[in-house]
Amino acid sequence: MKRRMLKLLICLLIILPILPVNLSADQTPQLEIAILGSLRLLGTDRVGGIIVNVGNTTAYDVYYNFTVKGGFDNSIDFMRQGYAGDIPGREGDKTHSFGVVFPRQVYGFGPIVITMAATSSNAEDITHTVQGFQMGYFTLVFGR
Repeated sequence: MKRRMLKLLICLLIILPILPVNLSADQTPQLEIAILGSLRLLGTDRVGGIIVNVGNTTAYDVYYNFTVKGGFDNSIDFMRQGYAGDIPGREGDKTHSFGVVFPRQVYGFGPIVITMAATSSNAEDITHTVQGFQMGYFTLVFGR
């Protein structure tokens, strides 16, 4: 009986290292969002956002929803939806992203709330909201 157990243990020690083992800690896409205003984008009349995949695998079928709401009289009500496609995963220090910029499409005066959301068929949904201030077409964003 001891001899049989010893043979089984030796077989397991030989076979287990041959089996594929995934040593990577995270094999899922992970999306992050940054919202940018006129000071960070070329031109003074733009607002936009970036969806970055910081995970190790491709994020498939990524859709986004971008809104700007507010103003002194709540007259700013901008919304755009779109398809970002697939965003590849991280490759070493290199990350992949998708960006949208809306030039001269948001107009008004006063405090605003900017929200960008992203969904993917294989990643967790993410929403990012920042405060800002709109002066005509100029969008000032507080934070990222």
